[in-house]
Amino acid sequence: MRVISETSPQLARADGDRHADALTEACLDLNEARQRCAVATSANAATLARLARVAQEAAAHALRAYRTAAGDTL
Repeated sequence: MRVISETSPQLARADGDRHADALTEACLDLNEARQRCAVATSANAATLARLARVAQEAAAHALRAYRTAAGDTL
């Protein structure tokens, strides 16, 4: 019985260490995923900004073409 009582705290510590290691690894994975999301969000924002500029230029071009066709050169 004495071996069990001496071993149990050691097993509990080892089990706790494994849980702590797993939690640390999960936190590192979560941080890496957060960083990847931030990069992707930034890239998506830049792409959306470029698309908005292209759409704005296309709309301005279409408006000029419409005004020219209608005889309005403003």
